[in-house]
Amino acid sequence: MIRTLLAAKTQKSTYRPILAVLVAALLASGPLFAQDAAAGDAGAAGAGAVDESVSAPERANYLERHHAIKRVNQIKGRTLADIKRLKVLVANFGGDVEGAQADFEKIREMYHSAEKERYRRRFVESAKLHENTRQMISDLYKKFTEKFKNQTADLLAECAEIMVDAEFAVSGEPGQSARSSTARIFHSSQKLNIAYQQTAMAEDMIRTDRFDEAITHLRLAKSFAINVLRSLEDSSQKQDEIEKKYKVDLLDARGLSSATGTESTP
Repeated sequence: MIRTLLAAKTQKSTYRPILAVLVAALLASGPLFAQDAAAGDAGAAGAGAVDESVSAPERANYLERHHAIKRVNQIKGRTLADIKRLKVLVANFGGDVEGAQADFEKIREMYHSAEKERYRRRFVESAKLHENTRQMISDLYKKFTEKFKNQTADLLAECAEIMVDAEFAVSGEPGQSARSSTARIFHSSQKLNIAYQQTAMAEDMIRTDRFDEAITHLRLAKSFAINVLRSLEDSSQKQDEIEKKYKVDLLDARGLSSATGTESTP
């Protein structure tokens, strides 16, 4: 019995140094574990930040995303075509329309942002930006419509006055010369009627806020009116002067930029 107790006591005294070493080792490694945990938390937080700013999906349900994708696909091509048309208008008449160049640059920037969101698959946000771009495009078309309306009205008034003078003049001309002048006046009056019809159609478009279509009709009206002015002149020199005076308008009617004589690209 005494021998058993002595053996147990000796065994306990042998384990004590080993336990002391293990405890010391654990205490020494504690700061390292803490550092690794902190580093892991920081890494997770960093990854979360990147995900949030770069690739985190937008918060929208399936139906919202479905409608947004459909809407973006519907208007994206139209917007790009309108930017191309507006670039021509700005190049030809931007100096006569207040703020046109600045508005055009904003439209381009907004379209760029909308497309960037589409490629990031943020379709709802892309659709909102595309809708904002459409409104900005409409507003800029409206500004050009006002200029075109005033210019077309002046041209048509000038044409009407010249037509009346030409009719009076030809009534006193005898023979073949009178018949030739009468035919020329008749064809000019037909062109003038078309110009007025195009102006009336433009007014209809304006009443329904379809300013882009109004621009198309007013371009045609101006083109026909300029042709009337030119055709009623007998002198080739005066005809050339009229063509030179309205060179920008004639190029614009064909969708060409006066700066390059070619169609613009967005």
